[in-house]
Amino acid sequence: TIKNDLPAGVDLFPQWGMVDQNTTVLHRHGGLQPALSDGTPDQQVAPGGGTRTNFYPNNQAAAPVWYHDHADMTNPFAV
Repeated sequence: TIKNDLPAGVDLFPQWGMVDQNTTVLHRHGGLQPALSDGTPDQQVAPGGGTRTNFYPNNQAAAPVWYHDHADMTNPFAV
């Protein structure tokens, strides 16, 4: 379960002009998981305590697995 405790309605990065852009998406690379748990940009977790539960089965060969934010259109560099 992913919990987004970033504050809602707060400009955390004023130098980037980001206001209330604290929505997150957890995207996993290297793992074999169902599409509903892949962390596509539409699987957002809202700031202020929003949650989302993904399923990551542990039934594959060893692999480098890493996570990163995958929110789309929530930063000033998105195209």
